[in-house]
Amino acid sequence: MAKFLQNTLEESVTVIKKNDTTRTSSVEEFVQFMKTIRNNAEMPETSQILKFCKLFEDDLTMDGLNRDQLIAICRLLDMSTLINPTSTVPLLRFRLGIKLRMLKADDKVLPTDQFR
Repeated sequence: MAKFLQNTLEESVTVIKKNDTTRTSSVEEFVQFMKTIRNNAEMPETSQILKFCKLFEDDLTMDGLNRDQLIAICRLLDMSTLINPTSTVPLLRFRLGIKLRMLKADDKVLPTDQFR
């Protein structure tokens, strides 16, 4: 899971670099920030994280994910029956949307007192 998220973030950074030259300096700062976190194994401060959240406002929605990323999420959610060569990106997004809505509904039904 962690490797998937790292790859997704790195890919998002690459897309931002290509499409938005106004944010290039912020992207470079983010790359340095990620390298520092990986090497130091220290928890970053909340202010540092919030600084870089603005770079990824819409990039991590399902609409921004490619086929490989959607397939990885399907595997994570045990939806392996969808993974075949004929599965199109819109179909994967649609089925993932249904699964996520079901999970959200389940979360609302579960009593929160059990987890305290």
